[in-house]
Amino acid sequence: MALRTNLLYDFAALTPNLGIEVGIAPKQTLLLTGSYNPWNSNGKKDDNKKLNHWLLNLEWRRWFCERYNGHFLGAHAFFSRYNIGGIKIPLVLEKNADQYRYHGNAYGVGVSYGYHWMWSKYFGMEFNLGLGVGFMRYDRYDRPNCGECRETGKNRTFVAPTKAGISLIYVIK
Repeated sequence: MALRTNLLYDFAALTPNLGIEVGIAPKQTLLLTGSYNPWNSNGKKDDNKKLNHWLLNLEWRRWFCERYNGHFLGAHAFFSRYNIGGIKIPLVLEKNADQYRYHGNAYGVGVSYGYHWMWSKYFGMEFNLGLGVGFMRYDRYDRPNCGECRETGKNRTFVAPTKAGISLIYVIK
């Protein structure tokens, strides 16, 4: 079993996260990660620039050598509830997304590749990238002061990176 946090997600998106990975076969693991971002970008209650969300991610991994060491391929699925305003997210939201606020759900699937580098018997670092397809269902609002609802029940499908990580790992043997 291993505990982890994605430092890239912690610092780039200011989103605390925690994952637990368990071995299910000699060269296979299952990873469940959760994250939560409750605050606005400038830390003010009336600030509408935000990336508020919670996210659950489940990933099956096949290791080339042994669990928690070396290269792996994975397949993952995710679900998120979000409230995004004043932020551009290329490939996912429309080009002028920073002028609106979006509130809804996202889910999808993807594949990933990564490398886990063990520093010692218990500690390691992992690098991974994933690509997938996602589906969003949302309501779109005017951005200033949370604004009036412009459109409800909009849908969007995207193909984009669905995982990126530089994670600190603690392996419990």
